[in-house]
Amino acid sequence: MSPTFEASAAARRAYDKLPRRQQDAFDRAVNLLVAGLRENPPSYHPALRIKRHQSSGPGVYELSFGDGGRALFRRGEEIRASDPHVEWLAIGDHKIVE
Repeated sequence: MSPTFEASAAARRAYDKLPRRQQDAFDRAVNLLVAGLRENPPSYHPALRIKRHQSSGPGVYELSFGDGGRALFRRGEEIRASDPHVEWLAIGDHKIVE
C-alpha cells in the first residue's frame, strides 16, 4: 500500500514559501503520516498531533509539524484501489487553523 497525494495550488504555494527547515519538518511529518496510513487500521504517530478541524467542515484534519507548523488535509477518493489518498488543503503556521 502506497498512499497518493495531491495539493491545492494554495497549499503548494504556501509550502514553497516556508523556510527550508519548515519544509524539511513537513516532509518528515508526511513520512510519519504515510507510515501510519500503511497500517491496518490506519494509525497516526502522536508527534503529528492529528485532530479534526471542526471549522473547516467534515473530514478535514489538522496536522502539526516542526516549530509551529500546521497543515490541513482530508482523505480523498482512492486513485488506486486500496491506497489511501490525501488532499493537502493548506500548509503554514498556526494562523491557518484559526
